[in-house]
Amino acid sequence: LALGAAVGAGGCVRLLGTVRSDFLSRLAQLPLLGAEVPRAITLLRPLSPEGLRRAVQGPAEVAGARFESPELVDELVSTAGGGGNGLPLMQFTLALLYERREASTQLLTRRALAELGGAAGALARHADEALESMLPKVAAAAKNLLVKLVGQDGARARRLETELVDTEDARQALQALVRARLVAAGTE
Repeated sequence: LALGAAVGAGGCVRLLGTVRSDFLSRLAQLPLLGAEVPRAITLLRPLSPEGLRRAVQGPAEVAGARFESPELVDELVSTAGGGGNGLPLMQFTLALLYERREASTQLLTRRALAELGGAAGALARHADEALESMLPKVAAAAKNLLVKLVGQDGARARRLETELVDTEDARQALQALVRARLVAAGTE
């Protein structure tokens, strides 16, 4: 409501925000702000390979870190895939890689990325560790929940909590998956 009020304040406030395309319809339903959405949309194209390189290198440079080689940057950029659909995976991998930087030189290395198992391996290891930290019955419930969150086409499937949680183990599993950032939860 505060954003809607600011936007409707007679043109004295400009608001720049970003939203994923799959959330535009929700944004358009918001009081005050929703009416402005159709006239204010500017579509951004996916990042170019050079834009992806800057997305990888820029934050590292600001943090005082540097990459071992241009090839390592190329490998990380490839994580984002064509058009940047893998940006969340790239971000996740970069955060873990930064944690494993060489302390004395602030160097981000290919060896550290290999130890993570690459981008896919890093996420798989994180998921495995999250499941291993759960009680066996809760871990089994978590695996069932994850299956329910994948559609027939392999894409993510949105589900209501009531569709996912039918036992105490399932409730604990969902909470643990959200805490581990393996599942995103929100209100509709």
